Formats: sequence, structure tokens, C-alpha cells
Amino acid sequence: MPSSEFVVIQFANDGILIPIAILLLDNNADRLYVRFRSDLSTIADPDDAEVVQLTLSELAARAEQTCGSEILEYLEDTLSNTLRLTGRTAVTGDFSNDLLDRLYAEHVARNTSGNRPK
Repeated sequence: MPSSEFVVIQFANDGILIPIAILLLDNNADRLYVRFRSDLSTIADPDDAEVVQLTLSELAARAEQTCGSEILEYLEDTLSNTLRLTGRTAVTGDFSNDLLDRLYAEHVARNTSGNRPK
């Protein structure tokens, strides 16, 4: 098992998948780290943006109290409609804020227009 893995949470908006958050699982500590966009109102209508913001905030709070692998497995089993997860991708090295920042910049911040699902 790799020491760390990440997934991207995507928001489905009119058939386009827009990356909105990065989840980094530190397998050694069984801890999940969450970083999400603060500009959800620019990619979703106000009601959707509010619900997604609350969902992501609750996820971040839960990640501080619960085993990261349990949370990620739960999300993999339940998200499928408006919010979707990419597959897990292994990354080398243990958790650091620099790693979380780099993954967020590469997979979320840089890709604001989204992609159509395949």
C-alpha cells in the first residue's frame, strides 16, 4: 500500500465535471486531509453551491475526528451523482502541506472549466 493516495471530488454541472476538492489520504497515519475551492458560487447556482459548501465543510470536520480510510471508503461507495470521486492515485511521500498544496494546484485550481465525463 502506498504511503499516500489522493482523489479529486468533482461537481457535475450540466454534464461537465468540475474539480472542486482534493482529498489526500495518509495511509501511515490513517488520516484524510481536505482542501476545497472557496469559489463554488462561480460554478454552481446559489442553492447547489451552499449545499456543496456545507457538505465539504462537514467532510473536513469529520476528517479531523475519524479514520481517513473509513471516510474515503464511504465516499467511494456513496458519491455518484452531483458529486463524484476520481479513482485513487498513489503519491510518494508522507503527508505535508506542500504536497496537499501541489495536488490542489495541479488538479483543482488549474482546472476550473471541467471536463465532460467519458
